[in-house]
Amino acid sequence: MGGIGGLLGLLGVLGFAGFLGGIALVVVWSSQNRPVRAFFPLIALALVVGIGFSVIGQGLIVVEPQEVAVVFNTLDGSLGEPRRAGTHIIFPVLQQSTIYPI
Repeated sequence: MGGIGGLLGLLGVLGFAGFLGGIALVVVWSSQNRPVRAFFPLIALALVVGIGFSVIGQGLIVVEPQEVAVVFNTLDGSLGEPRRAGTHIIFPVLQQSTIYPI
């Protein structure tokens, strides 16, 4: 996946990497009896950034000019209006999209 969805996915991965790096830093610093309280807000922020960008990246669909996207609602099984060319936003868990060539 390229474009904006790939960029948002990369930012999500970087957020998760910052979260894991912060956890590792807290473990190392606490083993050396250094104060670690200041790292907790940064670790929480990195986790929120990672989750946020991952969800937003999964919720973007890019429909090319020769394609149409059909969005299926997973809660009630209904089909939405076909989405023509452009960038569209869906809810990743509640909706699923399938792109067809026309």
